[in-house]
Amino acid sequence: MCLRQFYKEDGNSWLIGISQDKAYKYNTGTKAYDSIQDGTDFTGTANNPFSTASFFDASSDEIFIITNYKDAIRKWTGAGAIADLGGTPPKAKYLNVYANFLMLGFTEESSTAYPRRVRWSAMGNGESHPAENYKDFRKTSDWIVALRNLGTRQVIYKERSISFMDYVGGALVFDVDENYVTGIGPLNEACIVLFEEEHIFLGFDLNIFAFNGIDYRPISDNIKNLIKNLHPDYKKNACGMLVKEENKIVWAVPRAGDTTNKTLIIFDTKDQTFWVKDNEPIGISCLGSALLEASYTWDTHPASTWDDWNDPDGWDSRELLANAPMILLGCADGYVRKLVTGANDDGSDLPSHYCWPWDNLDDNDETIKLVTKIIVEVAREGSGTITFEAFVNQDESSPVVLDESANNSKVINLYSEDSEAKYLYHAIDCVILGYSFMWKLSSTNTVWSARIVGVECEIVGRKILPDWDIELIEPSGEECLLLEDGDYLLLEDGEKLLL
Repeated sequence: MCLRQFYKEDGNSWLIGISQDKAYKYNTGTKAYDSIQDGTDFTGTANNPFSTASFFDASSDEIFIITNYKDAIRKWTGAGAIADLGGTPPKAKYLNVYANFLMLGFTEESSTAYPRRVRWSAMGNGESHPAENYKDFRKTSDWIVALRNLGTRQVIYKERSISFMDYVGGALVFDVDENYVTGIGPLNEACIVLFEEEHIFLGFDLNIFAFNGIDYRPISDNIKNLIKNLHPDYKKNACGMLVKEENKIVWAVPRAGDTTNKTLIIFDTKDQTFWVKDNEPIGISCLGSALLEASYTWDTHPASTWDDWNDPDGWDSRELLANAPMILLGCADGYVRKLVTGANDDGSDLPSHYCWPWDNLDDNDETIKLVTKIIVEVAREGSGTITFEAFVNQDESSPVVLDESANNSKVINLYSEDSEAKYLYHAIDCVILGYSFMWKLSSTNTVWSARIVGVECEIVGRKILPDWDIELIEPSGEECLLLEDGDYLLLEDGEKLLL
């Protein structure tokens, strides 16, 4: 349910893993997780996510703080078992540290829920909770879903609004800018990713937004059909993280039909494009990161199957030294796994299905394109096959026919005698007609990395809206078309409209 690193100023650090009912720390000596649970288990379910923060106790010692809203807030000091956080704080769904205060969001007090309330501790003491230290965000009825910092400000995210709390000190303590933005908000706390000076998050309206504290913008138009078809009951369990070293943001989401997160949405922060990885074999309940404990080459280091395609020294030169970060997956079957590439990504242990999301090729959804050739670049990783498929017009249920022989897939064969080549290029001849396209590359029995580097196409027509009754009239001596809904389309002299 939760994977977090807990760092202390004395140089010690621990990877903390939390399941539905217990907390663990990773033992680097035995390579196993040791329980740090006290005598009382957590009582939440998969629908009670955890929120954590690192702060200070009443003695100014660093502590790791855990909440799930179902149980009393707990703390861990780095030794022994977890224990209740001192000061009798209320139950809370969300934790944050801002301006040297421990912040609690969406609280329960005296058996009453306050879904729009933010409370804060005494300054520098997470075990002192003055009764008067709270603010209710009631300008709109939506509920708080996250507390996050952005620059020098604390952002209060609600389901469909964004507010700010700014530290000003003195008797006022905080200045509030409530409902700075209305109409948008994140799905949950776990899907908000900080990248440089922006929060990028999956929204309640199922767009992906970038918010810089001043403006927001949707960035997911070319995968809008995918994210609009997330499972309505389980989309709230989506989660994401920044993989800074690979210039990627990864979200794990449940598509329609999946009750757990089995699809990865991957955003390239360098070229602002999206990729999608389908059919993870095990549902992903949380994402996290940890440090490697040994050196790895490209074929063995934990990462994903993307990278800088212009590595001048080839794939095997990409050695990662100890203490480099790796991506961890908390999984619905109770295991912690690492996201891997190389020999493990062979299409059986970890199914490989990599695709470009929808692309209209010319920034126009209303032009009909004829695609005649696809160029695929393959990084040399062994023998085997790669299969190419194409989908058109936002229909991802079945691949289209590619040629006159009625093939709906093309197979690229990779041969061991090509092992000296760093990159191989394959041209796939095809005849594909559509408004928008998605290309899929999949592997069944090889270690591989591939991408589409070229698409040859031509525009062959434009979309005309159907079912209009049209008559030619001449108001004021000008030629125009009268459309069924009463609008006019003005025609210039000699212009003809092709229907």
